[in-house]
Amino acid sequence: MTSNMMTAAIFAKYALTIFSSPHQANTDAMVWWYATRNVTVQSDALNRICVQPDYSVKDIVNTFWNINSTLFVTPNLQNQMIRCVDSISKGEWTSTYISNNPNTARAIFWWNPYTPKSISWFKSVAEINQKSAIDFICRYSKFPADFLDLSMKFLRQEGRVQYSSWIESAMDRCVSIAYFTASPTSNQSLSWFIQQPYQIQKNAAISLCASKLNTTDLKTIFRTINQTNSTAILTDGNDCVRVRELDPINTYKYFDALSTTTLMWLASRNLTLQKDAIMNICLGRSQKRDNASGFFKAYNISEIASIFDSYTSFLNETNLLTKGIETVMKGCPEFYASSTMDTWINNASQLQSMVWVASQNSSTQVEFFSRLCQRPGFNATTEFYGYGLYVSLEWSSQAAMMNCPNVWVGQAAIVRSESNVFFGLSGVAGFFFLVFVTLLVYELRVIKTKESSVSRVFSPFNISLSICFLSNLIGNFSFGTVWYFGLVGFITGINHSMDQMWFYLISESANVVWSLSYLYYCWSRSETILSQVWPRTFQYIRSLFLVSPLFIGSPLVSHGIIMAASKTVNVEDVFNSSIYTYLLQAVSATVLLLFDLLLLITFTRFIAGLQTDMDSHISSTRFSIISRHGIAASVFCVGYSALSILKPILTITNRNNVIYLKIALTILIHCVTLVLLLMKIALLRDSSEVVGQGGTGGTGSMARAVKSKTSSQIGTSTGKKSAIYS
Repeated sequence: MTSNMMTAAIFAKYALTIFSSPHQANTDAMVWWYATRNVTVQSDALNRICVQPDYSVKDIVNTFWNINSTLFVTPNLQNQMIRCVDSISKGEWTSTYISNNPNTARAIFWWNPYTPKSISWFKSVAEINQKSAIDFICRYSKFPADFLDLSMKFLRQEGRVQYSSWIESAMDRCVSIAYFTASPTSNQSLSWFIQQPYQIQKNAAISLCASKLNTTDLKTIFRTINQTNSTAILTDGNDCVRVRELDPINTYKYFDALSTTTLMWLASRNLTLQKDAIMNICLGRSQKRDNASGFFKAYNISEIASIFDSYTSFLNETNLLTKGIETVMKGCPEFYASSTMDTWINNASQLQSMVWVASQNSSTQVEFFSRLCQRPGFNATTEFYGYGLYVSLEWSSQAAMMNCPNVWVGQAAIVRSESNVFFGLSGVAGFFFLVFVTLLVYELRVIKTKESSVSRVFSPFNISLSICFLSNLIGNFSFGTVWYFGLVGFITGINHSMDQMWFYLISESANVVWSLSYLYYCWSRSETILSQVWPRTFQYIRSLFLVSPLFIGSPLVSHGIIMAASKTVNVEDVFNSSIYTYLLQAVSATVLLLFDLLLLITFTRFIAGLQTDMDSHISSTRFSIISRHGIAASVFCVGYSALSILKPILTITNRNNVIYLKIALTILIHCVTLVLLLMKIALLRDSSEVVGQGGTGGTGSMARAVKSKTSSQIGTSTGKKSAIYS
């Protein structure tokens, strides 16, 4: 529609929609038609608007506001509009219309710079505001190149002022980039692009990225315009293609907040998306990836301020910073500064609270969690978990969560009791070791022999038994710690999978050491008997004993591989792969079971061979002590080995069985070790009785009886006898 076709009636009919499409020719024609009419025609148009049957009171008020903001209207016409509003609204809208026009002069310029009042506002503001206004309409208003060219000419010609070279350059750049974006691969555009410095080329690349071109076409365009093979332009193009279709959340999920890719996304998005991205960072909806754990964590306030400073600098350099975006970024730190601890205790489930907590020192965090625990209605199951998930917390802060009484309900209470079982068993092992040390001191003081104190203390039996106690202590404590770390994760949401793996490795290492020390004890106890019962195969049995540690220690190799793999695979997959460790544990237990059965059979046969030459008195002495306790220890050890073999099967059937199997296996290990300790006590008592009868201690009466029968077979080595009977 041209101005020659326009009438007051047509203007009134379409006046409500005149401002909906500011860059359309019809709109410009209507605006300038009204601006160039005489007062009589303008008044007629206003009267027709006032009586338009399709217009509501609000429609008429909005239309009059827009006319007043866009066009120069005489006082009489302004009064005419006031009378109209007062009449049709019966005074209800009069005051609002007069005092609450929402359209500012700057907003009108941004809406359409090619209007009568726009140029008046543009000339009245400082250069910095003129520059910002030009940058805004060139980048964010989506005006076509022809309209921008027309607007810049209008500002120059109708303004009748000489703008500075800074403003003139901004106008020229605005139009040039607009024409380049409209046809980036034309010869004229390519020639212009090559001649520009990189900063203007980057602005052009951002404009392309913000256009409606599809991604495939953009790839081709960026290859075409980069005729100088510029690395910077190549990077800009790749960054644009990667993120132009992503929303704010996913952009910051896949790319660092200050990466070139994210900066390209930010610069090429509209103001709404820019604001969304900035608010997401400020309010904790966008997080950083924690390199240590691989999880996303909330930014703290200083990190947010640093990011926003970088954004301000970047958007300034690319002529894209608007007052609104700058205000939002400045307001974020002020928002947190105006809050208190009570603010976030009462809003603990909000992500902003986690940003605030992430910004505090450890003592403040401890106070926060302690007070949060006391808040009425506090839900320990869910609220602590979020903080551990999104905030990097020191141990003191985690301990404050764990010390909250409200967390010890339901599953957490069950897991804590299971963890305490192992800590308790660790204490039992420590008590056994103290008893053992006390016995050694007593033995050295009461029982006198020709052997040195050092050789008596560090006999094979004493070494293996002390290692059994210490490995039980360390193994139980380590496994209790594994379970405790799991409890910390359950309550706080903090992932301690690597800590759990390390302590699990320590626990399994202790179990392997226990098995080896027990096996060493068995060998020291039975080597001579084995050579007599199995004379032909003894060397093979000895060789199998020597290689058995390879099988018994195999679970450690498996777990080490799993730990190494955990750096590159999902942690949940790593724990699921522990079934292979269970299988190797079963292999280890099978080897231990076979050797223990062999020793049990050997020992039983040896007893049967000697029993025919021993009266009832001799049978009740030292050899009887060893046989009874040895058989009892072997029975418990066989039970331990058998249950270990069944562990993979029971675990596959129900993974919840793992903890109960572990408890049962640990108790069996303690039973074996306790039997060995009781054997030590019984042997010590027997030696004490021999000393009391005037003997020299050591092997006792049964040893002398055995020696008299088998001296030609076994030999008289004190070491051998000591290994068997002491």
